[in-house]
Amino acid sequence: MGNAVRVGITMPRKVFEQVNKLANKRHESRSRIISYALMRLLEEQQKERMLHEAQEVYREIEKEEKETAERYLSIYQRSYRREKDKGAG
Repeated sequence: MGNAVRVGITMPRKVFEQVNKLANKRHESRSRIISYALMRLLEEQQKERMLHEAQEVYREIEKEEKETAERYLSIYQRSYRREKDKGAG
C-alpha cells in the first residue's frame, strides 16, 4: 500500500478468527483483507448516497412534470370553456 497508515483496532474474536482464516486461504495479510472489506463498505455507502440523490432528482422531475401537466390542463379547460361559450352564444 503506497500511502499506508498504521491503525490499531479492536474487533470481536470471532471476526478476528474469520479474518485470519480468510487471509491464510487467500495468502494475503490481515491488513489487506480488512482494507478490502472497508473499501467495499465505503463503495456501497457511496452507491447508496448516489442512488438516494438520483431518487431525489427523479422525484423533483416528477413533481415538475405534474405541475406542468396541471397547468396545461387548466389552460385547456379555460380554452375549452371559452370555445363552448362562443358556440352557445
